[in-house]
Amino acid sequence: MENLKIKIANISIVLFSLIFLTSKLIAQEDTLWIYTFPSAANLTVTVKNNVLKTTDGYLFNYQLLNNSNSQQSAESFFLDFDALILNINSPQMWRAGRAEYRKSIMWFSRDSLVDIYPGSNLSGFKYFSTALPAIFTFYIVGHFPEPEFEYGNTPDITYGDDIFENSFKGKTIAPADPPSPFNGLNFIDTIKSYINQSRTLVWITNQPAANKYTTFFDSARAQFQRNSGRAAHLTLDAVLANVQNDSGIVLTSEAYALIRYNTEYLKSHLPTITVSDQLLTGWNMVSVPVEFSDPLKSNIYPEASTPAFAYNGAYIVKDTLSCGIGYWIKYPSVKNINYTGLKIDTTHVAVSAGWNLIGSVSQPIPITKICGVSTSSSYFAYNGSTYLVSDTIEPGKGYWIKVSDNGTLILGIDTLQQGSLNVVEPPPAPDSPSKPVLQSPANGATGQSISPTLAWYAVETAETYRLQVATDSNFYFVELDQENIVTMSYQVGPLLNNTKYYWRVKAYNGNGSSYWSDKRSFTTQSPANAPPTPILASPANGATNISTSPTLSWNSSTGATSYRLQVANNSGFSTLVFDNAAITATSKQVTALSYSTIYYWRVNASNNNGTSAWSSARSFTTQNAPSSDPCLPITSTAVLDEFTIIDANGNRQNLFVHNGGRGLHLGHPDYDLPPETPKGAFHARFKSGKFIEVIPPNKSVVKIPIKIKDVVLPITLQWKVQYGNKVQYWLIDQKKNQKRIQLNGSGNYNIDFASDNLIYIEAQASLPCETN
Repeated sequence: MENLKIKIANISIVLFSLIFLTSKLIAQEDTLWIYTFPSAANLTVTVKNNVLKTTDGYLFNYQLLNNSNSQQSAESFFLDFDALILNINSPQMWRAGRAEYRKSIMWFSRDSLVDIYPGSNLSGFKYFSTALPAIFTFYIVGHFPEPEFEYGNTPDITYGDDIFENSFKGKTIAPADPPSPFNGLNFIDTIKSYINQSRTLVWITNQPAANKYTTFFDSARAQFQRNSGRAAHLTLDAVLANVQNDSGIVLTSEAYALIRYNTEYLKSHLPTITVSDQLLTGWNMVSVPVEFSDPLKSNIYPEASTPAFAYNGAYIVKDTLSCGIGYWIKYPSVKNINYTGLKIDTTHVAVSAGWNLIGSVSQPIPITKICGVSTSSSYFAYNGSTYLVSDTIEPGKGYWIKVSDNGTLILGIDTLQQGSLNVVEPPPAPDSPSKPVLQSPANGATGQSISPTLAWYAVETAETYRLQVATDSNFYFVELDQENIVTMSYQVGPLLNNTKYYWRVKAYNGNGSSYWSDKRSFTTQSPANAPPTPILASPANGATNISTSPTLSWNSSTGATSYRLQVANNSGFSTLVFDNAAITATSKQVTALSYSTIYYWRVNASNNNGTSAWSSARSFTTQNAPSSDPCLPITSTAVLDEFTIIDANGNRQNLFVHNGGRGLHLGHPDYDLPPETPKGAFHARFKSGKFIEVIPPNKSVVKIPIKIKDVVLPITLQWKVQYGNKVQYWLIDQKKNQKRIQLNGSGNYNIDFASDNLIYIEAQASLPCETN
C-alpha cells in the first residue's frame, strides 16, 4: 500500500456536479448526487472555462470542496461541503454532504439518488479523449459493511486499517511502458458490492492540459420493477479518482472517493387525454400517440384508402398498431383526427441497424432528450411531398432515423421520486407517549415475506402510531411512511426480493409524539422460481397440410399463470405473424395464415416470479389453397399470385399480381406503396408505385418491371403462381441475352445484375371464367 501514501497538502479533491441553468434552487440537506452517462460508449468530453460538455448534451461544473470546517490530521480528516446538483431532465437543488478522507481514500456517509436511463449499455473500461500518456496506478475499493456511521460520528477506524483487504481486494494496474498514444487502451475489471451484484466500471479521462482528473463511473444495470405507483430501487457503487500528471508522464498524487447511491424509478397511473393532428391528402407518416384499448388500423384511421405500412427492412402491412412505431397511411382528403386514450409519457422503441420508422408519445420530445442506441442520421419527418429534418418528435407523427446497431431508443423522460429526509426532531412534549418497543420480526431476521406484517407492543396513552420502512439505516430513502395506524401491527409490501429493509415506529396522542423506537432490520426472501419451460404438443414438428387456422397446443407448465405463443415465418423468429403473451389456456387458435407456407412456433410460461425459457421451436406447413370459383371476387391477397424480392442481407418485399378479369375487394381501394425510403434503406416495388399490379385479361403480353433501390446483390426472386388465376409470367434475365424464363407454380431465381435497377417480368392474362 506504499504507493497510496501521499502528502495531504498536494491533494486536490474535485467534485463533479451536473448543471443546468434554470430557475431558483431548492435548499435541502441531503447528499452528493452523481450522474452516469446513458451512452458512455460514444462519449467525448471537451473542457472550456471550467465547464465540461459531453456529446450527450449534459453539462458538468466542477469546484473545489470547501474544507473550512474540516477536521484534519496526518491520518484522516472530514470535509463538509455544499454541491450544486442539476440535471437537465429533473428539478435542480442544492445538496450538502460530508466526506471522510483517510489514507487517500474518501467515502461519503450518506446515500444519494441518481437518474439512470433504462437501456444504458456500458461495459468494460472505455477510453475517451486524446490525453497524453501517463503512468498510472489505481485501486478498486469496497466500502465498510453496515452499520454505516452517522453524520457527526467518527467510525472506529485507525490509520493502520487495511481497507482494501478488509472490504475488497482491489486490482492494481501500472503499465511499465506507457502506451503512446492512449487511444485503444482497454482494461476490464469487475467488482462485487456488498449486495453481491456485479459492477463494471467505465474509465473516462480528459485533456491533461485542461483538466487533470480521471473519473470512474459505475455502469451496473438492473431490471426495474414497474408496479403501478411503486418505486424500485437499485444500489450501486461509483469510484471517482483524481490524477495529477507531471509533464503528462509521472503520477504525483492520487485520491479516491467511494460513493454509494440509490436509483429510484417510478411509474404512475396515467390519465386519458386527446391528442389532435391533421392528416394531409395523400401519404402521411403517422404514429399512435396514446394507448388505445383496441388499436386496430380500421378503428384509428377508418377513412384511409390504404392499409397501414410499417418498415422492418421493407414495407409490411400492419392491422394492429403499436405506440412508438411509425406508419405510412394514405388519405383521400385532408382530415383532422383526434387520438383519445391513455397518456403515454415514455416508450422504448426496438430498432435495428439501418433505417427505422419510429413513432411518438403523447407530448413533444426534443431529439436531444432521446437516448439509447447511437443514431447515424438526422430525424426525418414527411410534409406530404418531401422529407424534412426535425428537431422535435411531435405527437401523432412518424419519423425516419438510422441507427448503427440493434438496440432501443427511449422517447420521453420518466420521473424520479425522492424518499423522505431524516431530520432531527425536538424532544417529546410532556405527557406524550413513551417510545414504542418493536415486537416482530426479530432484528436481523432473514427470509422474510415480501409482504410482511410488522408488529410492536402497545404504548400506554398512545392513540395512533406511525410506521416507517426504508432501504437505509438512516431512513433517507423511505419506502413506506404510514401515519394514523390504530393497531399494533401493519402489513407492508410488496417489497423487493432479497433486499435489506429497516423499520421503526413512533407513538402519538393529543399531547404530541414519542421518540422513534429503536430501529430493526430484516431481509426479504429470495425470489421464487419461474415456471418450467413448456413442452409443445401439437401439431407435430414438421407436420404438413395444416389448416390456415390451426389450434396450437402445449403441455401445462407447473405454476404458470400465463403463456406466450409466437408464430413466425422464419426459424429465427425475427418476423412474427402472431405474438400473444396473455394466454391462460394451454392451446390457442391462430387464424389467417397463408396457404402452402412453412411456419415456426414456440411457447414460454410466466408467473409472478418470472418467465421460463422458450420451448424448443417446431415447424408446420399449411395446406395448399383450395380451388376457387374463378368468377368470384377476391377478398384476400392469399389468392393472388405473389412475388418476393429478397436481397443478400435478408431484406424482403412482397408484391402481388391480380387478373383484372375478377373483382378485387380487400377493404381499401388504393394499392399504392408508401413513398420511397430514405437513401440507404432497402426498397422494392412495381415501377408503377403499387404493391398490387393488375393485368388486363386480353391475352396481351404486359411488362410489369420491379424497381429496386439500395439492395445488396445477389437478389433472390421468389414466386407463387396459382394456376386458377390464369396468368402466365416470364422473367427476363438481363445477364443472359434477355433470356425469357417462365415462372410456374412456386420457385426462386437468383439475380446478380439489374440494369437501371429494374427487374423485368412479363405477364399474359386470359379471362379467368373461360372454360377452355
